[in-house]
Amino acid sequence: MFVVFLSLLIAVQARDYYGRAFGSVASWNRVDKGESHHLEVSFNSMPGYSSFTANIDIESRSGSGLYVSSLTGSGSLAKILPLITGLNNTGVKSLSSGVTYCGWLQQGQFTQMSESSYVRMLESMLGRSKYVFFFGQVYTDNGNGIHDIHRIDNSPGDGGLVILDGSGHYSGVFAYFADQSICGGK
Repeated sequence: MFVVFLSLLIAVQARDYYGRAFGSVASWNRVDKGESHHLEVSFNSMPGYSSFTANIDIESRSGSGLYVSSLTGSGSLAKILPLITGLNNTGVKSLSSGVTYCGWLQQGQFTQMSESSYVRMLESMLGRSKYVFFFGQVYTDNGNGIHDIHRIDNSPGDGGLVILDGSGHYSGVFAYFADQSICGGK
């Protein structure tokens, strides 16, 4: 009985959950493994973890197009600023609701972007960031990190990233793939 309970407990703990990771960036590199193309971002430190990464998908596994919305300033990001609380609160936080594209972002705010252009934009943002907020699926199996930093079907929130630069300005990037829609479904 104890072994069954322990196995169930381990299986539940290893499940992804929607959340936010907040910290400062140490480094990033592009990782291409088979169908998985992403930018892997390492944090300087993350309380409770010996290492923690953010994995930003830069290409759909199905090969569908990538659409990106880039917003700057606290006015255009006002809807999600309440999710970015406490600049002294680095770490990972589980969220019951979060960034939602539907009702906030419109189809016309997204532009189709090539993989290389998206990587250049992300690297530019990361290079000038003081702090970075990632929204997506937190995982603890096969390492520790956050992924699905894009539109997420069947989730309490969508993925995205927001930076605060050294001058105190916010910028955010939100993306979805052509085989998704902003308001769910396909």
